[in-house]
Amino acid sequence: MMPRRPPRLADRLLHRLASGPRCLSLIGDLHEQYGRGRSASWYWRQTIKTIFVGIASDLRRHPFESLHALCAGWGAVLLYNAVILSPIWWLFERIALNSETMRRSVVFPGTRILLGFIGAYVVGRVLVRFHSERRAVSLLLLVVAVIFTGLPRLFSLSVDAWGYSNYRLYLGMQIVSMLVSALGIIVGGLSDERPEDHNLLIDG
Repeated sequence: MMPRRPPRLADRLLHRLASGPRCLSLIGDLHEQYGRGRSASWYWRQTIKTIFVGIASDLRRHPFESLHALCAGWGAVLLYNAVILSPIWWLFERIALNSETMRRSVVFPGTRILLGFIGAYVVGRVLVRFHSERRAVSLLLLVVAVIFTGLPRLFSLSVDAWGYSNYRLYLGMQIVSMLVSALGIIVGGLSDERPEDHNLLIDG
C-alpha cells in the first residue's frame, strides 16, 4: 500500500520556509502523523503554524541577521528602481506622451506593474540565495517594508481620489503595484530551491 502523501503545495511551503535546528525532524513527524490518517486541513494548519513559529524564533534568536537580510533586500529594491526601473519607465513615458492611444490603453499601467513584478521576483530570488537558512523571515520583513513604504503615497492618492475622479486610476495602480511587488518577492523567494529541499521532497 502506497503511503499517503501530504498536500503538495503545503509540503513545498513547509520544506522551503520552515527553519530552526529541528525543522527536518519536525517535517518528518508531520509526514508520519499525516500518513496515520490526519486530514489535509490539519496538515495545512500545522504548516502555517510551523512557518510562523520559525519566523518568531528567528526574530528572537537572530535579530541582527534578520535586520541584515532586510537591509540587503531593501538595498536591492532601491538599486533595481534606480538603475533599471526608473530609466525604462522614463523612456516609456516619453514614448507614451506622443501616443494618445497608448496612454489610454492598459499597456501603460500594465507595463509599470510588469516591471515591478519582474524586479520584485529577482530581488526575492537573490535575497534567499544569501539568506536561505532564514528564508521565511527575510521574505516577510521585505514584504512588510515594501508595503509600509508605499502607504504614504497610497494615503495621498486616496485623499486626492476622494475629490477628483481622475486620481482613481493612479490609486488603483498604486494598490495593484504594492500587491504585485509583494507577490513577486514571495514567488521569487520560493522559486529558488535549495538542494536539501529537492532531496527532502524526493525522499518524502
